[in-house]
Amino acid sequence: MQKKRNFFQKLWLKINNPLQYCYEYEGLTKIIENKQIEANNIARLHSDEYIKNFVQKFTRESEENTNKIIENIVKKWESQIPHFPEKSFEDLSQEFNAKISNIKKSQEILNFKHSGHLGDLIYSLPTAISLSENRQNSFNFFVDIKKKSVYKDNQEHFGGGKMLNEKTFTMLKPLLEQQSYIKSVGIFDENTNDTNSNMDYNLDIFRELPIFLNRGNIAKWYSYAFGAYFDLSNAWISVIPNKQYQENIILARSQRYNNPHIDYTFLSKYENIIFLGVENEYQTMKKKIPNLIFKEVNNFLEMAQIIAGCKFFIGNQSFPYALAEALKVPRLLEIFYQNPNVIPNGNNGYDFYFQYHFENLVKKLNISNS
Repeated sequence: MQKKRNFFQKLWLKINNPLQYCYEYEGLTKIIENKQIEANNIARLHSDEYIKNFVQKFTRESEENTNKIIENIVKKWESQIPHFPEKSFEDLSQEFNAKISNIKKSQEILNFKHSGHLGDLIYSLPTAISLSENRQNSFNFFVDIKKKSVYKDNQEHFGGGKMLNEKTFTMLKPLLEQQSYIKSVGIFDENTNDTNSNMDYNLDIFRELPIFLNRGNIAKWYSYAFGAYFDLSNAWISVIPNKQYQENIILARSQRYNNPHIDYTFLSKYENIIFLGVENEYQTMKKKIPNLIFKEVNNFLEMAQIIAGCKFFIGNQSFPYALAEALKVPRLLEIFYQNPNVIPNGNNGYDFYFQYHFENLVKKLNISNS
């Protein structure tokens, strides 16, 4: 068992961000005696007793068989782990500190780069705003559209097979250009925009740092990485609200981060509910809410204007909720218990884990915003 424990301890040293690794290999689920053990749980196994208890809980096997099962887990994990040189915590700390301290900030107007996803990009803006203080309070924002997505093939989303693609950039650009603190928006081209010389801040760097990405607050990942602080109770996106939707409840629910304890069927008794998102997501929710109306948008500025003008917003941990959070509209957030990394900040923001609270919050916001 000492060997197993050492393996899992080394796992944290071999991979800069082990939980991000697990996140990217989300589909890599171990089937043991017809019981599923999720990859990110395996990565957290630290001690002998914890490993034994964890496996025995799911398999109900004897200690001897449990040891064999653990041995198989280790072998399978070793075949999936990228080969990184062995490094001490001291060496890794020096590397992390070098990444976040050796940043060139020579230009009068700063250049930022981000590769998505869409929600992550929205949550990065408060840090960019803070870092741009005393530098004309504006910056240039470049979007990398070449990074591959971590979504499963059967999970439709705005970016397709990329974290961001040219279509999503085209839809996002009007929204970013609307913000007074952004001077220009463009696509990052590594052939003409060398990261080390022209990009002052690579906002993707949080993925290379020892930050737990399955918990906390996405917006804080960036402030942790760059030491920049923004009062997240304040709005950081501004649009003209579309008051045509002031009597509508706006709903958005992606196929990821679905809380199994939550059922949206009860919303069928509410009128004027409009769904924002992709067609596949809408069809799934339509089965639960027959009177649900689908609204297709031309771009994300239009989406933000609808959310800004609505009665209140309901969503899970997805891009539309990120817009609702940035706008600080009355909003409800469905929390996914395995990845609680989105937190409502400021007035009018509520989150829920359980059905009873969900239904009460909808009733409360429906009355208070009438």
